[in-house]
Amino acid sequence: MAAPLKKLLAALVRFPFVFLVLLVGSPNNSPATGKTSFVGAVHSGDNRDMAIGKEAEALLRWKSSLDSRSRPVLSSWNTSIPACHWTGISCGGPYSTGSIVVLNLAELSLKGTLHNLDFSSLPKLVSLDLSRNMLFGTIPSNIGNLSHLRYLDLSQNYLSGSIPASIGQMSSLLEISLANNELNGTIPPELGQCLLLRHLDLSCNKLTQGIPVEFSRLDNLQLLDLSRNSLSKLPLISLRRWWRLVTLNLSQNVLFGTIPSNIGNLSHLRYLDLSNNHLSGSIPASIGQMSSLLNISLANNELNGTVPPELGDCMSLQHLDLSCNKLSQSIPEDISKLDNLQLLNLSQNMLFGTIPSNIGSLFKLYHLDLSHNYLSGSIRASIGQMSHLLSISLANNELTGAIPPGLRLCANLQYLNLSGNMLTLSIPGEFSGLDDLQLLDLSRNSLSGYISDTLWKLRSLKILDLSHNMLSGSIMCTNVDQIKSPLSSIDLSYNRLEGLLPLCIPLRLDGIIVFSHNAGLCCDIAGFAPCKQAPCPTIDNDHKKWRNRESVTTNMIVVIPVLILLSMAFGIVYWLKNRKGSKESAILTSNEFLLAIWSYDGRIAYRKIIAAVEDFDSKYCISAGAYASVYKAELATDRVVAVKKLHAGHDDESETATHKAFKSEIRTLTEVRHRNIVKFYGFCSTPRHSFLVYEFLGSGSLQGLLTDDDDAAGFGWLERVNIVKGIANALCYLHHECSPPILHRDVSSKNVLLDDEYEARLSDFGTARFLKPDSSNWTTFVGTFGYAAPELAYTMNVNEKCDVYSFGVLTLETIMGRHPADLISSISFSPSASSSTDLLRLKDVLDPRIPSPRNEAASEVIFVVKVAFSCLSYRPEFRPTMKQISQGLSARRLSLQGSPEETELGELADLRSLCP
Repeated sequence: MAAPLKKLLAALVRFPFVFLVLLVGSPNNSPATGKTSFVGAVHSGDNRDMAIGKEAEALLRWKSSLDSRSRPVLSSWNTSIPACHWTGISCGGPYSTGSIVVLNLAELSLKGTLHNLDFSSLPKLVSLDLSRNMLFGTIPSNIGNLSHLRYLDLSQNYLSGSIPASIGQMSSLLEISLANNELNGTIPPELGQCLLLRHLDLSCNKLTQGIPVEFSRLDNLQLLDLSRNSLSKLPLISLRRWWRLVTLNLSQNVLFGTIPSNIGNLSHLRYLDLSNNHLSGSIPASIGQMSSLLNISLANNELNGTVPPELGDCMSLQHLDLSCNKLSQSIPEDISKLDNLQLLNLSQNMLFGTIPSNIGSLFKLYHLDLSHNYLSGSIRASIGQMSHLLSISLANNELTGAIPPGLRLCANLQYLNLSGNMLTLSIPGEFSGLDDLQLLDLSRNSLSGYISDTLWKLRSLKILDLSHNMLSGSIMCTNVDQIKSPLSSIDLSYNRLEGLLPLCIPLRLDGIIVFSHNAGLCCDIAGFAPCKQAPCPTIDNDHKKWRNRESVTTNMIVVIPVLILLSMAFGIVYWLKNRKGSKESAILTSNEFLLAIWSYDGRIAYRKIIAAVEDFDSKYCISAGAYASVYKAELATDRVVAVKKLHAGHDDESETATHKAFKSEIRTLTEVRHRNIVKFYGFCSTPRHSFLVYEFLGSGSLQGLLTDDDDAAGFGWLERVNIVKGIANALCYLHHECSPPILHRDVSSKNVLLDDEYEARLSDFGTARFLKPDSSNWTTFVGTFGYAAPELAYTMNVNEKCDVYSFGVLTLETIMGRHPADLISSISFSPSASSSTDLLRLKDVLDPRIPSPRNEAASEVIFVVKVAFSCLSYRPEFRPTMKQISQGLSARRLSLQGSPEETELGELADLRSLCP
C-alpha cells in the first residue's frame, strides 16, 4: 500500500468527523441565513441543541419555583451559559453536547418542592441526586417518566406523602434512597418490578405494614434498609432469592412474629440488624450457616429459647448483640470459637450457669457485657488474657469469689462494672496498672478489707463506686498529690470505714462525694460523729499542706449512743408534728385501704370517685401510658377531677417500679404548690385500686394540641410564649425555691397540661427526684427519649441541668409545632463551631400552620428561641439555670429588634450571649 494511502487511513481513524465533512461537503454560507452550516453533521447537532434547550427550560422553571435564598447557589443556571456547564449537571454524547444525564445538587440547602420539576423533559437522565436539602411536599408521580434512571437519591429532606407506585416503571434503577424523610403509607409493591435493583434504602420514615411479597423477585438486591419506620410484618417470601443480599436492616420498627427459619439462605449476608422490634420465638439454628456474617444485632426484642451454639460457626463474626431479650439457659461454650469477635453483648436476658471457661480465647474482644442475668460461679481469670478489652460489665448477676487480679492485664480497660454480685475478699491492689480506667463500679457486693491507696493513683479515673460493701479501715489519703485522677464522682457509702474523714478528697474534687453510713468516720460536719481529740483536717490556701490528721476512732464508742438518742428525739418531734398536721388532710387507715384526699371525707370520696368512673370503665379514659391511665371523673358536687389509676404490674420488677413512681409523685406533689404545677387533691391505695386525684384541665396536653392541625392553627404565638414562661417558672420553683431542690426528670410535651386559657401546668412527677447535696444522685435512666440530656448516655449522675436541656427541647417544639430532633442534630451549639444550618432563617423552622409573628410577638419568639438554644449545649456547665431563664423571660424586650424573616438561626445559637 502506498505511503500516502496509509497516512490517509490512519487520519481517518483518528479524525472521522473531519473526513465526514470532507466527504459530504465543505462549509458554505447559506444565502438565506448568512450562517455557516455543515451538511449532514449539522442536522444531528441541531437536534441535540433542541433537546438541551427543552431540558434547560424545564430546569429554569424549577429554579424559579425554589425559595429565593436557594437560587444563588444555582447562579450558573442562566441562558448565557450552556446547560452542560451548569452547576451539578453533566451531559452525555460527543463533546458533552448530548442530553443531560446527571443532575447532582446534593447538600446545597435547596428549599422548595419537586412539583415544578418536569421529569418528562429529562428523558435521558441516568443519575438524580437531590439529597441533603430542604425539599418538602410529595414526590410527583411523573418521576416514573425517567425510564433510563439508574441512581435515585432524595434522602435527608422533608418529603412527605406516599412513595409513588410509578417508580416501579423505572426498570433501569440500580439504587434508590429515600431515607430520612417523612414519607408515610405502605411500601408500593410495584418496586418489585425494578429487577436490577441493588440498593434500596427507605429508612427513617413513617412507613407502615410490611415488605411486599413482590420483593421476592429482587434477586440482585444487595442492601435493604427499612429501619426506623413503623413496619409491623416480617417478609413472607422465599429468602433464597436474596442470596446476593449483604446488608439487611429492619431495626427500630414494630415487627411482630418470629425470625424466619430459612434465614440461613442469606449466605452472603454480612450485616443483620433486627433490633428494637417485638420479635418473639427462638433464634433459628440456621443462622449458623451465614458464614459471611460480620455483625448481628437482635437486641431489644422478646426472643426466648437459648443462645444458639451454631453461632460459633460464624467464624467471621465481629459484633454479636442479643441484649434485652428473654434468652435462658447457659451461654454455649461454642461462642468462644468466634476468633474475630470484637463485641459480645448478652446483657438483660435470663441466662444462668457459669461464664464459658474458654472465653479468654476471644483475643480481639473490646466490649464484653453479660450484665443483668443470673450467671453464677467465679469471674474467669482468663478474661485478663483479652488485652484489647475497653469495657467489661458483669453487673447484676450472682457471681461469687474474688475479683481476679489478672484483670490488670487488660491494660486498655476504660470501663469496669462488677456491681450487684456476691463477690468477696479484698479489692486487688494490682488495679494500679489500669491507667486508662475511667469508671470502676464494685458496689453492692460483699467485698472486705482496706481500700488500697493505689486506687487514688489511677490517672484517668472519673467515677468510683465502692458503696454497699463491707470495706473497713481508714481512707488512705495522706497527701493531695496522691490523687492523680480527674475524679468527679465517688461513692463510699454503706461500708465499715472508720477514722478521720479525708477532706483531701472533697477539696480536690468538683463533684459529689458520699461517705454516709460509715459509722466509724468522724468529722465536725453535720451527719457525722464529731472528732473529740482532733479537729477535721484543714487545708491552706494553696491546697497542698495538710494538718491535724490524727485518728479519733476511740471516741466513737461514746459518740454512737449519743447519735442514736438524738435520732430518737428528732423522730418523736417529727411524729408529733405530722400528727397535728393530719387534721388538715383527713387520712384514714384500715386493713383495707389508705386514702387521703384534701377537703374530703375519705371513704365518701373513694366511693364517689369509683361511682363517677363506673369502676374505671374505658369510656371515661382520656389518656393511657405504660404505668397508668387517666380518667375524667364528674363528681356529684359538679366538680370535675382527673384520676390517674396505676396499672397492675405484670411481674415483681414492674410492680415495684410502678409503686416507686406512685410514692415519688405523692411525696413530691404534697410538698409543692405553684400556679404552673398541676394541683394535687389526694391519693388512694387499696388492694384493688391505686390512684391519684388531680385538677382536671380541659385542653389536654401540649403534645395533643400540637399534633392536631385544627387546634394548632388557633394556638397563637403569645399563647405559646406564655406556655414556655409558665413551665420555666415551674422549673425555677422546683430547682431554686424547694429545699431540697426537686428534679422533674421527664419534662416533655406530653407532661405539660393546659387549661381553657392555655395556661400551662407541669404534671407527672412519678420520676421526680429530690436533689441531695450530700449524695451522688446516681440513678438509672428515666424520662422520654428525644428530651433527655445527652450526658445521660454515658453517666447517670443527674442534676438540674438535665431538666434545663429538656426544657430547651420542649421550647423549640412549642415554637416549631413539632419535635425539633432534626434541627438539634444539624445545628451547632458551640461558640466556635458552625453548621450547615447556621444560615437558615428563623421563619424556616416556625410552625407554618399560623402566620409568622410580627411586632411584639416577633420579639418574644426570637428571644424564646435564643433561650431554647442556650439550653441545648452538650456541655451542662454552659447551660443557664432555670432561675436565669425565668428572669430572662419575664423581662420586657421593647428594644429587641428583628423579624423571623431576617433572623438567622446561627445567630440565635451563639452561646456567647446567654440568658441574662
